[in-house]
Amino acid sequence: MVMNSMIHSFLKQSELQSARVQATEAKARAFEAKAQVAKSKVTEFQTRLLKAVDCTRKWEVEAKSRGEHIDGMVKEVDEKKLFLLSV
Repeated sequence: MVMNSMIHSFLKQSELQSARVQATEAKARAFEAKAQVAKSKVTEFQTRLLKAVDCTRKWEVEAKSRGEHIDGMVKEVDEKKLFLLSV
């Protein structure tokens, strides 16, 4: 009788442990999904910034052709671009 009780107790503990493992795995999958969404948002932001840098370069060329200078702004944007490319 005592042996049956011990076996039953062990099985219950095993079931609880299995449920905890499954819950932890589900949380890990949810976290991975959130991380993937964040990564895609960062990639989208980097793409937008690179497009902005390209536009700024285009404006710089156009401004220089008109005899104007916007070098300070372009330098700042280039530094941000280099930082994002290094990430």
